[in-house]
Formats: sequence, structure tokens, C-alpha cells
Amino acid sequence: VNVRSLLLSSQQVLPGMVARGGGSIIAISSVAGMRYVGYPHLAYSVTKAAVTQFTRMVAQQYAPHGIRANTVVPGLIDTPRIATTVAKMFSDTSLDEARAARARQVPLGRMPARFWRRTQRPM
Repeated sequence: VNVRSLLLSSQQVLPGMVARGGGSIIAISSVAGMRYVGYPHLAYSVTKAAVTQFTRMVAQQYAPHGIRANTVVPGLIDTPRIATTVAKMFSDTSLDEARAARARQVPLGRMPARFWRRTQRPM
């Protein structure tokens, strides 16, 4: 999904951008595509690395047409995925211990504030 969605959407939008003489593609990757993040998640890491490289190649190839391509690579963020997936990958640790292990990987020693919690509205 990570790479294929970028490929298919780029195939759809690039011809129009070339015809108009410009445009911008912004892809979302992950720090996991750049380095080991403390637990084995091979498929995710490899596809996020591919997203970064794909975007780099689009930027090189389409720059003469006025098209920019950039990848946003957020750092480790405390999201709902921590509770559902990541904590389990840290083996027999609690959710708090998994969060602490990830926070130790961030230069500031903490993950950014949980923006998603502040923006969620009750149903």
C-alpha cells in the first residue's frame, strides 16, 4: 500500500502537471525507512524507504517540468498505533514501557505531544 498508492497516484497526476508546467507531490514516509527503530518490522521499513527513494527520483526526473516532489518524514510520534501494534513488538513490555523505549530513541528524549488525542472529538 505504501509504495503502490504513491505509484498509482503519481501516474495519474504527473501527465497533467507536465501539461500545466508545474505541480507538487508530497509523500509521507517514516523514520523507520531510514534507520532501525527498536523492533523488527521489515516490510514497513522497506516500503517507507522505497517511498523516500521513489519521491527523490520523481523530483529528479520531473524537475525540468517545474514539478517538485518532497517526502515528509515525521519522527517517532505517540499515536494509537503504539497501543495496537508497536507495544507488542517490544515483546513482554507494558504500553508505558514501550512508549518509554521509543522516547529514548528521540534526541529530545520524548515523543511529540499526542496531537491526535487533542483533536479527537467524542462521538
